[in-house]
Amino acid sequence: MNLIKYLGVQLILFSVIILASFYLDPYINKPFTSTDLIAIIIGITILVVVFNFNKLKKGLKPIPTYNKILLSVIAFVIAIIVIGVLTGEMQF
Repeated sequence: MNLIKYLGVQLILFSVIILASFYLDPYINKPFTSTDLIAIIIGITILVVVFNFNKLKKGLKPIPTYNKILLSVIAFVIAIIVIGVLTGEMQF
C-alpha cells in the first residue's frame, strides 16, 4: 500500500506540472508584457502549491531509492499518457 500511495502522489505531482506547462506556455513569449508576468506568477504559485503537496510523502514508510526511481518513471509515463488523452494531443 505504501508503494501505491507513493505512485499516486508522484502521478498527481507530474500531472499538475505537465498541465501547468501545457496551459501557461502559450502566454509566455517575447516581448514580455503584463500578460506574461501574470502567467509567470500563476505558474510559480501553482508550483509552490504542488511542492507543498509533496509533504505527503513524508508520512510514508521508507522506500528504497531504486523503487522510488522506478515508480517516478512509471508515474511520469502514466501522467503523459493521461494528460495527452485528456487534452486531445494524443489519440489512439
